[in-house]
Amino acid sequence: MYKLAFDQKKMIIVVAIIVLFLVLGGIALVTTGAFTPGLAVSISSFQTDKDLYHSNEIMKIQVNLSSKSNLDDTDVAVHGIKDRYGDLHLNKNSTLNLISGSNTVIFEYELPTCSRCTGIDPGDYPLNLTITRNGVQLTSGEHIVRLEQ
Repeated sequence: MYKLAFDQKKMIIVVAIIVLFLVLGGIALVTTGAFTPGLAVSISSFQTDKDLYHSNEIMKIQVNLSSKSNLDDTDVAVHGIKDRYGDLHLNKNSTLNLISGSNTVIFEYELPTCSRCTGIDPGDYPLNLTITRNGVQLTSGEHIVRLEQ
């Protein structure tokens, strides 16, 4: 009987230690931002004012986001228009304090000259959207635009 009681005490101590590690590990994840419940952000829309653009036109890019909570220091980035040399010509970034609900950010970008000399041929080009916070990507999206001379 004494042996059984001693083994039960050891088991309770082992279980208590495991629970303690799990709780402390969970607290560490939440306080470092590695795991933060409720950080859901979704892209309601990612669009441009037109689908077809010509050299040196102004492109208006609108991003509508929906957030489940207030999120300070959230980075919204749009990149695209890659030339044949691999260089991105569109690099727009904005750091926002998202509010719970709908959020909108608008970027304006003057398109480069569409020609063989600049390495930008007529055609379809993807625009890539990424939403990050504390170095963690929350969501991403893509929109295609067509460039002509």
